[in-house]
Amino acid sequence: MPTLIATPLPSAGRDAENETREKLIVAAENLFALHGYQGVSVRAIAATAGVNWSLLGYYFRGKEGLLFEVYRRHCNALNAERFQLLEAARAECQPPQLEKVIEAFVLPALSIAQTQAGGVSFSRLRAVLAAENSKLLDQLVTENFDSSSGEFIDALCESLPELARDEVLWRFHLILGTIYYTASGPHRIKAFSEGRCDPANVSENMKHLIPFLAAGFRAPASPVGQPPTHPASAAPGRKSRAPRGFYPNTFLDITEVFEKKRAAMDVMAAQGYLREYYSQRASQRANHARRICGDKEIKFAEAFQRITPTVLKGL
Repeated sequence: MPTLIATPLPSAGRDAENETREKLIVAAENLFALHGYQGVSVRAIAATAGVNWSLLGYYFRGKEGLLFEVYRRHCNALNAERFQLLEAARAECQPPQLEKVIEAFVLPALSIAQTQAGGVSFSRLRAVLAAENSKLLDQLVTENFDSSSGEFIDALCESLPELARDEVLWRFHLILGTIYYTASGPHRIKAFSEGRCDPANVSENMKHLIPFLAAGFRAPASPVGQPPTHPASAAPGRKSRAPRGFYPNTFLDITEVFEKKRAAMDVMAAQGYLREYYSQRASQRANHARRICGDKEIKFAEAFQRITPTVLKGL
C-alpha cells in the first residue's frame, strides 16, 4: 500500500499562516476584554483581524478554542516566571521567606500586565470573564493555574506553620482578588492621588503591596466558629470582647536545653506521646522564630503571646 507523505508548506506559506493566527488572537483578546466573551461574535473577531471568518474555525475550531489559546499563551509565560522566582526563594532559605513567596506569585502577574504584549488587555479580560461568571473561566483557570496555585499554597504553608491549611487557603483567595483589581483597575488610586500613586509603576506597587499582603498572612487566625467583632458593631451599653484564643507571637530559643527537656519527658513513660508532640511543636515554633529574627541556629523554640512579636534568648 502506498504511503502518503504530507508536503510541507513553503516558508512563505507558514509565515502567512502564523500571521493570520496572530491577527485572530490579538483581535479576539482585545474584543473579549472590551465586550466580554458572550458579547463578541466570530464575524466581529474576523472583521477586526481582517481575515475571512471561516479561518477562525480552521485554526481554532471556533470562538471557544480561540479563547483557550489567548489564555494559554499568557499563562505559560506567567507560570514560568513564577516558578523561577519560587525556586530561587526556596534555594535562598528553608522554609522560604514569606515575603519572597508572595513576591514570586505577585510580581510576574503585575510585570507581565505592564510589559508583555497584550498584558493590560489580558488582565482586563480575566476581570471581565470573572464578572460574567462564565463556566468557561472555571475551566480555563483549572487547566492553567491549578498546578501552580497548589505549589504556592504549599510554599505558603511551609512559611506559616502556625496557620491551618484552610486558613492559608482563605488568605490565598484574598490575594487573588488583590492582584485582579491592582492590575485591572489602577485608575482609581491614580485619580485620588492626582497622579502621585500609579500602580503602573511596578516597583512602587510592590513596595507597598508586599508588606501589606505579608501582614495579612501573618495576622492571627480567627477562632473557629467565632467571627471577629468590631467594637462599633457591639450592642449599645455592652463592651465588646476580644476573640478568645492563643496567638503565639513571642518565641524563646530553647535549642541549648531541648535535649534536657526531652530527657525529662522520657521519665514520664505513661505520657510518652508528649515527647513526639512537643518535639514537633518546638520545631515548628523554631521555624517561625527564624523567620522573625533571621537566626538560623535556632532549632527548637517555645511560644508565648505578647502585643509585639519578638524572639527571646532567656526569660
